[in-house]
This record gives sequence, structure tokens and C-alpha cells, in this order.
Amino acid sequence: MNLSKVSLFDQDNNWFESNMVWQVGDGSKFKFWEDKWLDNTQLKERYPRIYKNSMLNDKPIVSFGKWSSEVWEWDFSWRKAWFEWEKPMV
Repeated sequence: MNLSKVSLFDQDNNWFESNMVWQVGDGSKFKFWEDKWLDNTQLKERYPRIYKNSMLNDKPIVSFGKWSSEVWEWDFSWRKAWFEWEKPMV
């Protein structure tokens, strides 16, 4: 059942989605690039140039880093080195 369709609010109001909270947990069930994170958009759609350079396409969040002393450390893998003008985007 799609809970957003049975809510008492119309789709334009986005009441259901704006009050939904997701817990990622260990990061094994959510895909970093493919799942919708920001404004109901996939990161691969929002940042296509960065996505194309990623070696971790179609991978869960847990593949993008590790926990170290209770702090998450991101570890992205790139197909090629970034040009200087591209670095601010990353």
C-alpha cells in the first residue's frame, strides 16, 4: 500500500514525505547513488558528472566508507583523477 496516496493531504502538499524519517542503519540496504535522498531525487540524477566518475555505482552506502572511533569516514573511489576546475564540485 502506498501510504502517501491514502493520507488526507494532496500530493502537492507533500505532508507525508516531509514528515518521513529514514534510518540508514548499517548502510547495507540503501544505495548511495540510486535511492532518492534530496527532494525525492536520486544523487546520480542531481550530480551526473560525479556519478559517472564513481567506481561505486549501484553500491550500498556501506561501500562508501567505514566507522572509525564513532565517526563515519567517507572513502569514494574515482575512475580518474579530478581536474583542478572539477575539485570544487566534489
